[in-house]
Amino acid sequence: MSEAARAGAAGLTEPVAPARPRAGRITVLLLATACGLCVANLYYLQPILPELAASLHRTPDSLTSSVSATQFGYALGLLALVPLGDAVDRRRLLTVLVTTAAVVLAVIPWVDGGLLVWPFFLLGLVSVAAMVIVPQAAGMAPPERRGQVVGTVMTGVILGALLCRTFAGLVADLVDWRAVFWGAAVMMLAVCVMLRRVLPAQAPPAPLTARGYVRLIGSLFTLVRECPVIVERCLYGALGFGAFTVLWTAVPLRLIQAPYHFGSAAIGLMGLLGAGGALGANLAGRFADRGRQFAVSAGAFTLIAVSFAVVSVHSSSLVLLGAAVVRPRTSPTRRRSSARSATRCAVGSPPST
Repeated sequence: MSEAARAGAAGLTEPVAPARPRAGRITVLLLATACGLCVANLYYLQPILPELAASLHRTPDSLTSSVSATQFGYALGLLALVPLGDAVDRRRLLTVLVTTAAVVLAVIPWVDGGLLVWPFFLLGLVSVAAMVIVPQAAGMAPPERRGQVVGTVMTGVILGALLCRTFAGLVADLVDWRAVFWGAAVMMLAVCVMLRRVLPAQAPPAPLTARGYVRLIGSLFTLVRECPVIVERCLYGALGFGAFTVLWTAVPLRLIQAPYHFGSAAIGLMGLLGAGGALGANLAGRFADRGRQFAVSAGAFTLIAVSFAVVSVHSSSLVLLGAAVVRPRTSPTRRRSSARSATRCAVGSPPST
């Protein structure tokens, strides 16, 4: 068994490192774009629920289970697939994940409405490719630029999660909802080709056995026990991600009702407001780097709670609804850390949305 695979199986979650590849500005931007497009797969469905439901002769509410299935698949992928990046060739792993996502996206328009839960679950499962790219980007960056590189790639994640709604809404309105998934499939194939060209080749690791995989997954619990800060970060991420998912599942359903009666294009344009809120992430990160993590975290979650409370009472106000969407997307737990700690935390963290 190779040293890298042995380390992964033993619970040492350093990435399988190539021979110090360079992470130039163009490479970092390409990786950020790839992350954004992979995460976008999770959210294409939300703004086009009305068109999809009408096409399948169902109510929009009946399709929310597909939205949930996508998120459950993503959560399982974070636990079961992302750690594989520490024990196998990441380029090959990403090729499998991204290619599978392209196939699922191409098949979704042909699936019967009653079975949509399953392809969306699989789509969420393989869309964790974004969280395999993040530690790869960190490993390709020199220590003095590692925080900047990870920040750029995570910005791509945030923008992909928000702007995909605008893309989906406009395409569904101008062409058809099926074109959204077919277009996304083509983009996934393009991402696969790009990753094959950009990511460095790695020495073939020893085959990962079933026993080695079980030990690798078990090492996650060792990390949780030895690094309590991971529990804190996971809790913050889960709460923030949960609020984000609830908001963007409910907003399209509300906007198709009176007094709005919005179509997919108008719903998708709400994503532009959310992208504007992402500008607050860098400012929050600077405050956190100055030792004000608690203030930033408290302020961010207080803002989320106030936004939800106001919108629940005044959901008929487009201004207030837009204000809830545009609230800053912060990274309340960002800190200066060693390269090893940063890489460990990046491996299992959900999108900071």
